[in-house]
Amino acid sequence: MSSESELDDPKLGLVKEGGGVEQWTSLIDSIDAALKNNFSEYETANFLSLPPFVVALNARLNYVLERVAKAQVKDTVGDAKALFERVLVMLGRFHDYVRNNIETLTQYRDFAHKIRVRTMTLSRQPFITFDTRMRDHIRDMFRIARENETRLEDVWQGTDLINHSRFRTAFDEFMELTEKIKLEDDYAHWRLMFHSQDILHDAFAGLHIPSAAFSIRADLFNDRRRPTYIDYSCQSREYLYGHGDRPGVLYLKETLGGPITEEEREGMDAAKRQGKKRPAPADEPQPAPVVGYTMTLDNAEADIDDVYSDAKYKGRHARPVDRLVTPTATNREDTLRNYKAEIIKRLKRFEQAYFKSDTPPATQAEREQMMTALSIGIGELRINIRAVNPKRNNTNGIWKEARINTIGLKYLRSLHMKLLLSSEPPPTQDKLVRNLIDRIDDWILFEEIWTGADQNTIRLQRTSETTKAHLRRFVTQRTTNINKWRTFRTELENILAGNAPLPGGDGNEPAPNPPEVEEAEQAPDPDDLPWAVRRGMPPRRRDPNEIPFHYLRPHRPSRTVYFNERQEKRERERMLERAKRRALGPRLPGEVDELEEEYAREDAIIAKVAATFAKGGPPHFEQIPTEGVFDKLVYMIVLSQWRHYNGRPLLDIM
Repeated sequence: MSSESELDDPKLGLVKEGGGVEQWTSLIDSIDAALKNNFSEYETANFLSLPPFVVALNARLNYVLERVAKAQVKDTVGDAKALFERVLVMLGRFHDYVRNNIETLTQYRDFAHKIRVRTMTLSRQPFITFDTRMRDHIRDMFRIARENETRLEDVWQGTDLINHSRFRTAFDEFMELTEKIKLEDDYAHWRLMFHSQDILHDAFAGLHIPSAAFSIRADLFNDRRRPTYIDYSCQSREYLYGHGDRPGVLYLKETLGGPITEEEREGMDAAKRQGKKRPAPADEPQPAPVVGYTMTLDNAEADIDDVYSDAKYKGRHARPVDRLVTPTATNREDTLRNYKAEIIKRLKRFEQAYFKSDTPPATQAEREQMMTALSIGIGELRINIRAVNPKRNNTNGIWKEARINTIGLKYLRSLHMKLLLSSEPPPTQDKLVRNLIDRIDDWILFEEIWTGADQNTIRLQRTSETTKAHLRRFVTQRTTNINKWRTFRTELENILAGNAPLPGGDGNEPAPNPPEVEEAEQAPDPDDLPWAVRRGMPPRRRDPNEIPFHYLRPHRPSRTVYFNERQEKRERERMLERAKRRALGPRLPGEVDELEEEYAREDAIIAKVAATFAKGGPPHFEQIPTEGVFDKLVYMIVLSQWRHYNGRPLLDIM
């Protein structure tokens, strides 16, 4: 009988490397016969059960696809091309079989994991670009693997996670990172951050729960919710139990479905209560009342109309200023006119990907799923926008893309708020406040990018004084907006901390949590729930407010093996500055060299990050246990998040 280790061999029962058309035809015929017979001959093929046989045939199918795909490129007779077309048709048949028999196949515990591993290997091959059917097949197989991922309760054996060879490989690779990556400059620090996160994902995949990496909340840049294991010693109670709203290591264990003892539960509850205690107010000043930033459904729809008016889309030509809660500053008409076609193109793309504003999802389950999808889209847009440093002299193309992205960000956030405020029952106060904070952050980011672009234009020598004065008025208005909105944000944070009430707004008071009995009666059908919840993962709110830990923006380090591109860029900019000085004359007395000031700021950031990274990790990180599988995973999570948290300033200047 075939063993599990044999099933991991992609050439199980295959022809020799470089076989010809006859051998490929024979192999394809055997797979075709298995498909026609619904893989019923697994015992004849020396397999104990059906699922391992299907996994092995999947490996053979991927293997022969690779051989004929490469051969058909140079095929002059047409035999390989015909085989290639035949295999492409078989991909669809294989997917249909797996999808229709998934309940039977997943009785074999590792079926989804092995399908995912083989599909991942296939997805990395260059030949998949030859035909869109291969990419469609990869997408469909990934979806099956994801939706049938191993349940969290099934990856534990007693008090520890089940060990797997792929996890051990990932852990060993993680431990060797600091030896392989010498921290000589800022790009080395960035690579350490990126590879730490990348290997951590491999570790979760090695435990057969790749999606669990996304269930771990990591509000690294929020002082009230940042995990305690980022800055507390592993010898402290805070490291294990957390403090207030800041989670500790036991939060990781609970989130991953691990067993929590009664004593540990009591410790977590006590740490949460202790973090919320406040000293007795002697003559402590009371918090100022909230100025009234809240939203109604009409306000959210006005935000959507405001975006439409930027592109004169769907007949909206004037801004609905009287219905806007926090209107952004007016932008130049000629700029919006130049961007109109691209803005409309993006809006139509969003309507296809999510929904049209006048036809929102009808049921609450559909709203919840759509809000999750919108949160992911918002987070990705934030990452792309924050990749642009508003204080640098970026090209017109970069500014255009960033500004259009901010319009898209406003649109997706407005759709999200519309769904939230349409929820039945209405959102709780905590949920509403968190979303209002997210919205304010998006509006601030919008103003910062448009201000950066205008200031870049102001700095240009060719810009007329009239235009500069015009742009300065815009910049002043946006600065006023940002300062006011930051005040709103602080007040909302006070509400979350329990220091202030949420302002009323024409019946927009959030409903209290319904009683448990009512919750049970209103529970949605399990089939309507997101797949992650169905697979046993706790529901979580994706927070696009900051760059999520599990998604460092994809960024190629700006350096090849031959030179440091940062130094090259600086040299180019200095040469241009010297040429400008020769043409325009020396600087006036007291005039600041903005270029060198910017370099000095960047160098100070780099030096600060380097000094922090030299510590290696949080206090006493060398003493973090690594005996058990869960211990090893915790070590990787702690170090990865610590590196991301302390290396975050680098992302602003790269």
